[in-house]
Amino acid sequence: MSDTELQFRTSTFGGFQKQDVLNYIETSNQEHREKLEAVRRELAETEAAKAAQAEEIAAAQAQTEAKEKELQALREELAAALARQYGPPLYLMDEDRIRANCRVYTEAFRRHFGPGARPLYASKANSFQRIYEIMREEGMGIDVVSSGEIYTALRAGYDLGQAYFHSNNKTDEDIRYSMDHGIGYFVADNVEEIKAIEAEAARRGIKQRVLLRLTPGIDPHTYEAIATGKVDSKFGSAIETGQAEEITLFTLRQPHVELVGFHCHVGSQVFAEDVFERAAVIMLEFAAHMEKAHGYQTRQLDLGGGYGVRYVECDPVLDVDAKVAQVAAAAKGACARLGIALPEIHMEPGRSIVGDAGLTLYTVGTVKE
Repeated sequence: MSDTELQFRTSTFGGFQKQDVLNYIETSNQEHREKLEAVRRELAETEAAKAAQAEEIAAAQAQTEAKEKELQALREELAAALARQYGPPLYLMDEDRIRANCRVYTEAFRRHFGPGARPLYASKANSFQRIYEIMREEGMGIDVVSSGEIYTALRAGYDLGQAYFHSNNKTDEDIRYSMDHGIGYFVADNVEEIKAIEAEAARRGIKQRVLLRLTPGIDPHTYEAIATGKVDSKFGSAIETGQAEEITLFTLRQPHVELVGFHCHVGSQVFAEDVFERAAVIMLEFAAHMEKAHGYQTRQLDLGGGYGVRYVECDPVLDVDAKVAQVAAAAKGACARLGIALPEIHMEPGRSIVGDAGLTLYTVGTVKE
């Protein structure tokens, strides 16, 4: 091979001149360097934008915290002024929240039980004049447990014809006072109370409407002191022992008492999944027995109150609409199975209406360390 041929061969690559190849490689490298530099610039801009955004978020958070501190200072100043004006202990209630809680129940009852069914506010949860005005305006029934609550509801202009008078130890004076002011319904606990209501109604020449409190024999899995639906409860007449049937027949024989239905209350602070469903089924089975055995048709069934409210973080959040839907499904299914009409259903929310709607102001007396 000649020197000329060797020089030519070493200066070509696959038919391309060596310089052309070197130029191509250099151009490609430059393009890659430019692309790399563009990516670096883009990343730097992104990091700068993120840093700026983080600064903005931190500034907004600081501003929010400052505003919260200002608001908290205003709240404390207002609370102190109210305490000075009215004196502690003092309830501060959120009316909008109370109304919203009422509407959750009224809308759920209308949606799942239909017209006629209604929630009754359990007055013992918090009884004062304005609360009865709110209940009237929101279309809520009420239950009362004392002459004092009746007096307060009257002062608020509440129609007592829509009120249910509970208590397992009503005095003769309680019965007279409530009838004087047109109480709609008594929820009677025992035979002695039925006798007293009959005597007072006879003296007035009226027929008084009554529901009987029965005990369905359910353990609601709540605190023992507020579990009221078990067989050995001091409240009501037990279905399991036959006492419920006895008091029902006794009441039906009274000429001045009109038995409109039955009531039960299994307990308070109930979070267990199916307590009210089971109570509804047991009560409806008893209603079906009374209809088939004695021809008595239940017009109203009050399942009481007791849905739990959150006092601590570990307490669950209850979906009231979903809970009412489950009770309605259980009740309707039981009625279909038993071949009876669905009675007018009531329940008695109390603390679930007002529990998250306020606070109480106190004055510290002493500090003991």
